[in-house]
Amino acid sequence: MKRLLFITIISVVMMAGRLVLPAFAQEQQKIPVLIDGLPVVFDVLPIIQNGRTLVPFRAIAEALNVKVDWDGTTQTISATDGKTSIRLQIGNKTAHRNDSPILLDVPPQILGVRTLIPLRFFSEAFDCQVNWDNSINGVRITSPPKEMTVIGFYALGDSKTSSWTNIFGKPYPETDRGNTDVVGELALGRYSLDKEGNLLTKSRTGWQRPDGELADRIIIMAYDYGSKPEPVSLVTQAVEIARASVPPEKLVLGISASSETPESILIKVGIAKRYGLDGIAIWRLGLVTGEMWDTLRSTVIPRR
Repeated sequence: MKRLLFITIISVVMMAGRLVLPAFAQEQQKIPVLIDGLPVVFDVLPIIQNGRTLVPFRAIAEALNVKVDWDGTTQTISATDGKTSIRLQIGNKTAHRNDSPILLDVPPQILGVRTLIPLRFFSEAFDCQVNWDNSINGVRITSPPKEMTVIGFYALGDSKTSSWTNIFGKPYPETDRGNTDVVGELALGRYSLDKEGNLLTKSRTGWQRPDGELADRIIIMAYDYGSKPEPVSLVTQAVEIARASVPPEKLVLGISASSETPESILIKVGIAKRYGLDGIAIWRLGLVTGEMWDTLRSTVIPRR
């Protein structure tokens, strides 16, 4: 009798499992999530619950350069970007942003070995814009403008070039605010190299090799790959190679305006943000369109 009862209980549990698991599996979906146009890679699929998207919290936090901590005892997630702090607890619909309570539509939960959190709340808590994009059946997140180095190339002070007007909004030698609010530094010349890549000490076409062996920053020339816009995978690869030898805070991502569009230039800046680089260098003044300037205004604050 006991054995029969035991078998009956197992059968009921198995039947319940067959009923519950398919319903739950339907909630799991391959939902693309893009931050500044760059995909976020998840090791556990996001889920949609009550119309809300939940994602693994570490993946989204790392993509936004947000520091996170997990307290297994209280099952609490804490996150901060240095200015804003949030706190969420598994199964609790009340979250906190800078100690102010916020009611969630769905609480954080654990799926397997991963903790999933409401995507919109987490992103908007750190001043991101979140939108559902029907064309990709996924979520597009735009990070807030970030303070970083913005270098503009190239030689100025010549009425025959367009670079002066492009930055100052007036023909040489007049000046106005123009687009100076977007650029923090100007690079006004170039160095010359021999065929082995050595800086020349004597040259008629560029500056001479400077005294000393150290550089404050290195600009990664991640363009001229042959296609337009520049391939994201190759630009990312160049950044990863550089980061393997140089601290990211000493790296600047070069962006070729002639190879990009207003939409793709946002993605290139997004790469600099995600990898924690010092900033970007725009090649070159005179080729940056009005729409590109507007895009840059929306995503960077030039460090001065």
